[in-house]
Amino acid sequence: MWVRRFCGALALAAAIALCGCGGSRPALPAIGEPAQADDELSWLQRFAIDRLLDYRVWSGARAGYVALVARNGRVAYARTTGWADVEAGEPMTLDTRFQLASMTKPVTAVAALVLVDEERLALDDLVAKYIPAFAHVRVVGEREVDGGWTT
Repeated sequence: MWVRRFCGALALAAAIALCGCGGSRPALPAIGEPAQADDELSWLQRFAIDRLLDYRVWSGARAGYVALVARNGRVAYARTTGWADVEAGEPMTLDTRFQLASMTKPVTAVAALVLVDEERLALDDLVAKYIPAFAHVRVVGEREVDGGWTT
């Protein structure tokens, strides 16, 4: 379960980084503009993404998806599958609006990855290096035989 969440956060981080939301990178062009040859996904990559998303819709795991991959500031892949409104039979489109919830963890992961990319943060740094109040925090470990906890 955590792997799926981590991969989702990583994908969001990559998408935001590629979109130029973190600094001097150019904004993405309109969806209709063709990608350059070195920006395009291979047919196998496109096929794999298509089949994965279609399967998730066909299996009933999700109603629909909007997927976009960008490389070098250009749209390399954009596709929809499934339904924006299942009951009304309205298909998902690239401009379908939907609510996103629980975005704190992915946004925090993106911020951390940007800091790692800028070499201002290392993944193995102690929290106390940045927040001194955490220097002497005790963490609960395993349960002891007498009912207590190790720290």
